[in-house]
Amino acid sequence: MLALCVTVGQAFAQKTSPEGRPDIKQGNILPGDFSKAPYAIDSSAHAVVLMDIGESEFTGNNQSSFDLIYTHQKRIHIINKNGFDHATVQIPLYTSKNKEESLQSLVAYTYNLEGDKVAATKVEKSSIFIEKQNEYYKLCKFTFPNLKEGSIIEFKYKVVSPFIHNLQPWNFQDAIPTLWSEYTVGIPSVLDFLILYQGYREFDYTHQNVKNMSYRVTIDDHSYQRSSVDVNTPVTTSTWAIKNGPALKHENFTSSISNHLQRIFFQLRTVRYDENKPIQVMNTWEQVMTELAKDNNFGGTLSQKHEVYEQDVLPSIGKVENDLDKAKGIYRYVRSRFKSSGPGSIYLKQSIRKLAETKNGSAAEINLFLTAMLRNGGFTARPVILSTRANGIAPDMFPILNEFNYVICLLELDNKKYLLDASRKKMGFGHLPLYAYNGQARVVDELPLLMNLSSDSIQENSVVSVSINNTDSGTELEGSVTIDPGYYESIDIRDELDNKTDSAYFAEVEKKFEPMATIGFKSIDGLKEFESPLNIYYEFKTQLNEDVLYFNPMLMEKLKENPFKSQKREYPVEMPYVMNRRYTLNMEIPKGYSVDEMPKSEKLLLNDKDGYFEYVINNNGRNIILNARIMLAKSTFLNADYEPLREFFGVIVKKHAEMIVFKKNK
Repeated sequence: MLALCVTVGQAFAQKTSPEGRPDIKQGNILPGDFSKAPYAIDSSAHAVVLMDIGESEFTGNNQSSFDLIYTHQKRIHIINKNGFDHATVQIPLYTSKNKEESLQSLVAYTYNLEGDKVAATKVEKSSIFIEKQNEYYKLCKFTFPNLKEGSIIEFKYKVVSPFIHNLQPWNFQDAIPTLWSEYTVGIPSVLDFLILYQGYREFDYTHQNVKNMSYRVTIDDHSYQRSSVDVNTPVTTSTWAIKNGPALKHENFTSSISNHLQRIFFQLRTVRYDENKPIQVMNTWEQVMTELAKDNNFGGTLSQKHEVYEQDVLPSIGKVENDLDKAKGIYRYVRSRFKSSGPGSIYLKQSIRKLAETKNGSAAEINLFLTAMLRNGGFTARPVILSTRANGIAPDMFPILNEFNYVICLLELDNKKYLLDASRKKMGFGHLPLYAYNGQARVVDELPLLMNLSSDSIQENSVVSVSINNTDSGTELEGSVTIDPGYYESIDIRDELDNKTDSAYFAEVEKKFEPMATIGFKSIDGLKEFESPLNIYYEFKTQLNEDVLYFNPMLMEKLKENPFKSQKREYPVEMPYVMNRRYTLNMEIPKGYSVDEMPKSEKLLLNDKDGYFEYVINNNGRNIILNARIMLAKSTFLNADYEPLREFFGVIVKKHAEMIVFKKNK
């Protein structure tokens, strides 16, 4: 994960031989290049990146100190039509009110083998489109023409940027295998960049050199004076390369694939045109949080008096006995009336007043509105910023705000802390959605404390109890099932029941039920009590009309397949919570039958202390009693733990499939 893989500065082992580097001359495609598929790196790949080459360098200009020149060249072999998606290219271009990045010298071709000759089809300017994404980004888009199975495509372009902080990051992996990925960056020493590295493997090639350079730049000293100066400075040029990078594939129990992407990215810390007068670009957490708390697009208006509180929120609460009930009333008001558009920016796009009218906004806007209403109610409430699981882990050491995409509310009341998210309709007071648990969050305050929102801090407890008895007739069994699902499983069931009736829900349960049975009385309690888990109960009957009965004592709770199918795994296993699942069965032996075969009891430890599985079954002559449990002591397992974890669940699947065999007495 990122927090474990941050590298500051250049500290990689120097490997000076670029073995395996392809010929990067644009258009140098030979007939033999088309016959190399399938590739040894992945014989099932639909497309393979033959090379991906990037370079960033700084040049002087007369408008805004330096220009940043980024060049990108990429060549892909499209093996079959399932790889055609990789023939569409998107190039983001950052823009501001008075400056913008410009795309220059874009050249792209599709190459096909016609007989024994290579035919090239150019991407024409008329098929290149630039569209506005939002106020900060434009997107250049094009698709390669004359695309066929076996085509090789190649593009090369240059982006000139006046934003010196926008030093392009580099991904050494793609959704398809990459034979060679290389990035070169030249940084003048007057620009102090923090270099962050994420990934699990060493570079196959690194190189670094330093030489003196002279730049003519224009400097704004913030006193409305602009001056052109000559800057003489050492420039450190670094190259990193990786050979035969595997495809970046999503695996089960992965929070965000971006957390495991092999990549380098950069953050500008200071600019030193004058050694005695450094310009601080990246502030401390304290400075950033103080500014954020004052920003009118974030915390600047939260403590103001808002008419909506007195006119709408307070009357909706009604009479309350204590402050906690009052806080819950404010929370329920926001949760029930606002519609969320999901995660996005951490900033307000609408004012608090406008939000009160539209009642529609991002999760951040809704929770900032909640914070404002709690403050209007006299409570101590603060925003908390975080990065959701799908967004990836934000580095907690450095205040890089664009890595955060979510806001929740921290309420402090009677020496207790409550974390609140009113953007989810069925989220209880004091609970957060699972996607918010992604490492560390940061309180927006003068003292910007870290808050641990690790998935290890959530324990999901579920209990299933089954009782089965003979009926008076002796020709059937009747039973009952009581399910106390965990809190988050209960949320999933509530969401499911939004789109179906209770009867439809139990009809699906009946289909899964083994042995075949009919469900009678049934109930689901607590659907509207969002602070607590559900309670599910149903009764069933099954006929006894076979000479041999095969009965799975785990019923519908058996684990049918191993969630970890891959032989190997490069990424950690990241489960959403710590698991504790209990199952009990008390079954009367069917009248007129005897137990012919029965599973054996088994207990298994996972890595001594990381978890255990138990399956304890007994036959006392009248009843069969089973106690089964799966317990995991943590939610995240590193790569080295993958094989033991896979074997652990393999044993569970096998055990859960075992049957009790009853034979009719003669």
